[in-house]
Amino acid sequence: MSTVPAPSGGFRLPAVLRDIKLPVLFQPATDVAPEHSDLAPYLNTKSYVRVAGWVGLLTVGSVLLWSVAVPLAKGAIAHGTISVQSQRKTIQHLEGGVIREILVQEGSVVKAGQPLMVLDKTQAEASSEIVGNQLLASRSYEARLIAQRDDSNTVTFPDEVLERAKTDPKLAELVEGQRRAFEANRNTIAGKRKIYEEQVEQQQQQIVSLTAQNKSLAEQRRYIDEEVKGVKFLLDQGLERLPRMLALQRNQSALDGQMASNTADMGRIRQAMNETRLKITDLNNTYRDQASEELRQVQDKIAELRERSRAADSVLGRTTVTAPLDGIVMNLKYHTIGGTVQPYAPIMEMVPTSDDLVITAQISPMEIESIEPGMDAWVTLSAFNSRRVPQMPGKVTEVSPDRFEDQRTGAAYYQAQVRIDKEALSKIPNLKLFPGMPAEVKIVTGYRTAWDYFFQPVHDSFNKAFVAQ
Repeated sequence: MSTVPAPSGGFRLPAVLRDIKLPVLFQPATDVAPEHSDLAPYLNTKSYVRVAGWVGLLTVGSVLLWSVAVPLAKGAIAHGTISVQSQRKTIQHLEGGVIREILVQEGSVVKAGQPLMVLDKTQAEASSEIVGNQLLASRSYEARLIAQRDDSNTVTFPDEVLERAKTDPKLAELVEGQRRAFEANRNTIAGKRKIYEEQVEQQQQQIVSLTAQNKSLAEQRRYIDEEVKGVKFLLDQGLERLPRMLALQRNQSALDGQMASNTADMGRIRQAMNETRLKITDLNNTYRDQASEELRQVQDKIAELRERSRAADSVLGRTTVTAPLDGIVMNLKYHTIGGTVQPYAPIMEMVPTSDDLVITAQISPMEIESIEPGMDAWVTLSAFNSRRVPQMPGKVTEVSPDRFEDQRTGAAYYQAQVRIDKEALSKIPNLKLFPGMPAEVKIVTGYRTAWDYFFQPVHDSFNKAFVAQ
């Protein structure tokens, strides 16, 4: 690049710069010494003053326009901590018991259904077994009564009873006893029924015999009637004696009396036969009714035993304390094998890990009036570097209806829950949040301009000044 030779004691500008035509505002100064004429474009102070003035005016105008027209968010600043939405879960035991195993320790991460502690099962197992045996015995009794009620030939025991009887000698003996009782009752009823049936058969034979007798007597009566007709004819002719006639009439009366007696006997026998048949019916009905009545009582007992069995099994199942949800073990109260857990006493606490994490913030009573659910918020996680974890958007989900008091400082506050936007959380890799981490929350309560921000206090001061006494 070519340059113009500089005068002694100074310097010369490059030729390229000297050829530039400047705007009127930047015309060279006219009051420069000849030896410094090359610097004239840079020594026009009036031009620079005008430029600076216009720049300053434009800047002030822009700032004023921004302060009046651009809304800025205003809000309440609150400090809080990360917590789970459903709070900690207290693990208790209904019956209590003696500790056999402790399977977790403070801070253990567990899954839902995972065993936490095992209590001694001796008493619970004994109770469950006793009730279970009573239930199976009652069901075998029920099977026998059902067979009696239905007048079955054999007893059909439940499969569960038969399977258990294979390994339980006492139950097997009880099942066999019910089978023998069924056979005995059935044989007793069958014997009584057979006696009545034989009586009916005998009565039927008596009726048949009397019917045959009456038939024979009727035949004799017919012969005597014919003979009476002949004797009467001869008696009218004077060829026969009267005693002969009277003797035949006596035979007629005797036959009639015998047939009437037989007919009456047949009526009595038929009545007795009907009574015997009724006894058979009553015997069968009594047998079934008695079985039905006993069956109702047994079934009521079975229903009660089933409830007791479920309760006993529940107690047995609760001897293994399991996690109700995914979480972290905290405040483990027991550490000694053989120690006693009291009924309803807290065993440990669990912080859920599957629940949503929220910010529990403390709101000043002076600002609570403007806070309500649904408001937007910005959350700063104080435990992380702000360059790695910037402010994240959130939303107020809940505001306490009454204020709380800090037990340590005595300060009053309202409690608000703020849920962090899940999409914003997902954009930060390997971000692990734990309950108890500190956070700062700015709840957006409205919008105002910078002008309002600077001059609202002045306006309020004037209002107070003009109403002061």
